[in-house]
Amino acid sequence: MAIEIESKIYIGHLEDPSTYLTQHGAILVKPRTYEYNIRYESPANDFVAQKIVLRLRKDDLARLTYKSPRIHQHEGISERLELETIVGDFETTNDILKALGFRPYMVYEKYRTTYHFEDIPNTELVLDEMP
Repeated sequence: MAIEIESKIYIGHLEDPSTYLTQHGAILVKPRTYEYNIRYESPANDFVAQKIVLRLRKDDLARLTYKSPRIHQHEGISERLELETIVGDFETTNDILKALGFRPYMVYEKYRTTYHFEDIPNTELVLDEMP
């Protein structure tokens, strides 16, 4: 069980974000990777209203993620429980979720590049680009 503390910041266009970040101490952890994401609504249609996230993501692996409603939110920083597991097959997991009554309500694609900073433990900085 993990608590995710997250802040999302729109930065517009940076000419070369990787150079900027590495010049400021960021270490590349995972190069730019394509992701395909499906978010699901519950059979009771209450996930969106409760701000619960159930997401199936495919990049180099397939992952199923649950995010609880926000535990705390202040000045653009949110905190929530996050549970994630690697699944063996993206399509079969999608079929299982749909057979259980979960319905896809949002599909989105992005490219993600992941960095960390040696002097800030347990912290990731990710750059997401929406095509």
